[in-house]
Amino acid sequence: MEQRFMFDGVAKDYDAYRPGYPDALFADVAAEAGLGAGDRILELGCGAGQATIGLAKLGVPLLAVDPGPELIRAARARVGQAPHVAFAEGTFETWPLQAEAFKLVFAAQAWHWIDPAVRFEKAAQALVPGGLLAVAGNVPMPGPRDLIAAIEPLFMRYAPHLWGPAPESWYLPYGPLKELFPTAQRYGPLIHKVYPYRRELDRTAYEGLHRSFSHYQALPAANRDALIGGLADVIEGRGEGFVMSYEAHLWMAHRVR
Repeated sequence: MEQRFMFDGVAKDYDAYRPGYPDALFADVAAEAGLGAGDRILELGCGAGQATIGLAKLGVPLLAVDPGPELIRAARARVGQAPHVAFAEGTFETWPLQAEAFKLVFAAQAWHWIDPAVRFEKAAQALVPGGLLAVAGNVPMPGPRDLIAAIEPLFMRYAPHLWGPAPESWYLPYGPLKELFPTAQRYGPLIHKVYPYRRELDRTAYEGLHRSFSHYQALPAANRDALIGGLADVIEGRGEGFVMSYEAHLWMAHRVR
């Protein structure tokens, strides 16, 4: 199974423990897109609705696409009674194109899962001329050096291939995303914004968050449980609580042709 299809099997953890996105991010997206009455939004890879809820609050018609039926069910529940929000089950690659129908195409924590040969071009085709492509990602910040040193042996024992920068670092300024945008040739200058924030978790939430990651789900169950439990033990033993620092990174560019 492709890793991107594993999320539906942990939809409950994904729904309960994945972080949302700062309100300022959606305000900046709406302002940059120039959203108004009659405009439409297309969200790609909505997951359990962590970003869908923020997009829904913008008040314009929204179509959210995701391949996971359980995730869509969770996203529907999160959004609640919102007649201007619709969902479609499937991948962006197989989604029936609605050409030049959307003022904004938005993807949070999902752009890296879409086929590179499809994502920029099909998004441009879905956008009205001058419409905005916005790609966001939550990136957990590294902990202090002594914590990193304490958890390294756990990774070396149970999942050495996972040791290193988090997969979410794809969205950082020194990650590959920044260089991918210009290669699409359908978009104007790239705009980047960052939103730092912190989350306080308990042990249950910390472990559930990690279970929701596809790279953890791809591990043998025994290794996964031992690694996640061991990480929680180390943090709990420090007596400082489960506090995680994040940066939400937002990348935007207008369709120019």
